[in-house]
Amino acid sequence: MGVIITAHQANLLPGLSVMSKVAAADTVIWCDGLEFTRYGWINRNRLADDTPLLIPVDHRDLNQPINRVRIADRPARWRRKLAGTLRNRLGTSGEPYAAEIERPYRLLVGLNVALLRLLCHDLEIRTEWIFMSHLDAGTTVPIIADDPHDLIRSPGGLH
Repeated sequence: MGVIITAHQANLLPGLSVMSKVAAADTVIWCDGLEFTRYGWINRNRLADDTPLLIPVDHRDLNQPINRVRIADRPARWRRKLAGTLRNRLGTSGEPYAAEIERPYRLLVGLNVALLRLLCHDLEIRTEWIFMSHLDAGTTVPIIADDPHDLIRSPGGLH
């Protein structure tokens, strides 16, 4: 039998469809090097009762890879408000998530990954994790050249 690999963006508290996909796989590749999309699910979501969840991001980072998008901490009250929403709607089961949101993460991917780890723990999902950015030697920015011959790999690396 083969190995099942799935991939997904490191969204804010993904729903059952994503987590079921992760649970069914042997390995998940978190696509942290894809471009952040405004109004997407990377920094927003909704609870089952349709309560909106939002992490504000620095608008200067809108076209950056997901792993470079910074959290906008002005005004800082969003952390308190979002944590309170989770405590209110989820009760004691929301406490670890609320506490994580109140930590001073600067990058969106850091907070989302911490929340994903909690979610996988709570759902008893033990799928191996790999990050897209780690597969590309930590480089998520595409190589661009005017001459295609500049992109040819030689034994000594790229010329």
